[in-house]
Order: sequence, then C-alpha cells, then structure tokens
Amino acid sequence: MLRDLSYIVIGDLSALNKAPRDRSGCRCAVKLDGLETVARSEGNFFKIEDRMTSRFYGIERQKLNREIEALLEPSKAPQADPILGNPPEIVFRWNTFAKKHGSLIEWVMSEVIQGSPGWRAASQTRFKCDTDSTKKLIDRIAINHSKGVVIFLECKRNLGNVSGPYLKTIRAYDSWCRQSAHQIAHELGMNPMDTLVRFAVLNAYGDVSDRERVAGIPVLMPIDLPLIFPRPVLEAFRKLNNMVYARVAEHPAFHDFLGAEDVPLHFHDQIDGISNDYSPEEFRQNVEKVLDRRTAS
Repeated sequence: MLRDLSYIVIGDLSALNKAPRDRSGCRCAVKLDGLETVARSEGNFFKIEDRMTSRFYGIERQKLNREIEALLEPSKAPQADPILGNPPEIVFRWNTFAKKHGSLIEWVMSEVIQGSPGWRAASQTRFKCDTDSTKKLIDRIAINHSKGVVIFLECKRNLGNVSGPYLKTIRAYDSWCRQSAHQIAHELGMNPMDTLVRFAVLNAYGDVSDRERVAGIPVLMPIDLPLIFPRPVLEAFRKLNNMVYARVAEHPAFHDFLGAEDVPLHFHDQIDGISNDYSPEEFRQNVEKVLDRRTAS
C-alpha cells in the first residue's frame, strides 16, 4: 500500500497536504501524536484511517508485527541446487511468503472470531467420530453456542491454485462434516437437533469463479464474512492485508516486483451483515442461505 513514505506529521493535520502519497494518490503514511497511522484523502479533507494502538482486534500488536516480519524471512537458509546453485534472493523470499501467509491469515481470523460476541474458534480439533486412519485437521472451526452454528473453515489464499489431490481432500472434508453433523454437535456439547454444522472454504485472494472447482461446497470470499460473522472479522482481514502489503512494499527484495495494479483490498463500507438480534433458528436459517448461495452447482 505505502511505498517510500517517510513524511512525519506531529499534531498538524494541515501538513498532510504536503505528505507524499501512495500510488493511488489518496493515502499517505504519517505519524500523529507519536503513533504511526494512515490518512486517506477525501476531497479536500483527510480521514485518519487507523490509529496503531497496542492491540489489533485483541491480538498483541507487537506479536502480530513479528509474525508479519517472519513472512519475509526463511525459517532456514535455502539450500543450493546441485545444478543451478544458490537461488536468487527473491525466489526464496517469495516462497517463504507464500508458505507462511496463509497460516497468518488463519491465525488472525481465528483470534478475531474468538473475540467476537457469541463466537469462539478452535483449530484442527480431533473428533472421536472421525474414524478414518488419517484424521481430518480442518484449519479452523467457528462455533456459536448461543445460535447453534458450527462452521468448519478451510482457509486458502487462492483456491484457483490448489492442486487436484488437495481438491479431493476438500471434498472429503465437506462430506465428513455433512455425514457426521450430529456427532460433531454432540462432541461440542451442543444439541444435535438445534445445531447447524457446515463446511466452507475461505478463498482469501482467489476469484469467485473458483467455486466451480469444488462444486457443491460453499466458497466464501472475504466480502461474504459479515454475512455470517460480526463485521470486525472483515475489517481485521482488510487491515491485515494492508499491513502485510505495506511491509512487503518496504522490503528491497520486492521493490521491482510489485506493480501499480498490486493494491490492497478495499471493501464498500456499507456491507449489510447478519444481525445478532435474530433468534437462534433465524440465525441458522440465514447462515445456511448464505452458504447455499455461495455454492456452485
């Protein structure tokens, strides 16, 4: 999002007019009252977009910053290829980012859901009703006891890039959730007769058309998140995306590889989300409708 922006503003918002912008021309990095933040141009005015407090939706910001830094640093030194020799820096950093970024999204989404009213999250829980020799470890489980909703969520950065064998695994996950719904609810201490248990894929950066690759299985885009979860879950995803992009853009290894079209995700501010005032039955019906409508036939 922000490249080569080091302008410092302390208390004087009028000076924002002089601050260098990002490529879109409408954002600038500033420091206001000692806190790093982002200002967005709205006509002749600037709106402070995000004050960098010590916590990010309940997550310790220092810990989050460390995780973002780790996206760019290989866990171990890359080995030389016997023919090609040592890989270029951009290659091993690119591969490191691709491997770690999905896990970061999963972790942040889980933490934000955990902090949302009525919801809790669990990761890769083993169920007794899963009797296969290879236990299913789905990325995240979002649980709302008061509304009777359990959603197994498999997070993918881009479903369009997922290999054929893994698509088969995704179908096995969905089949197991459907067949074992009552047992799953029982193991979670919920009434099987009043609990909706579903599986879905979160396609973080893919295309809507990716749904066709897993026909019959719900595929959620980030824009769909407020239709099931409280709106802060989407806001956290959007802001995490912007934070990660800003850090990547600052790194010398990536300067020549981020094009003008590579901009952070932006969502319309007036997304109608699901109401927490629904009765449990109404809530379940609405969640099921959302999942069914996000399923390719």
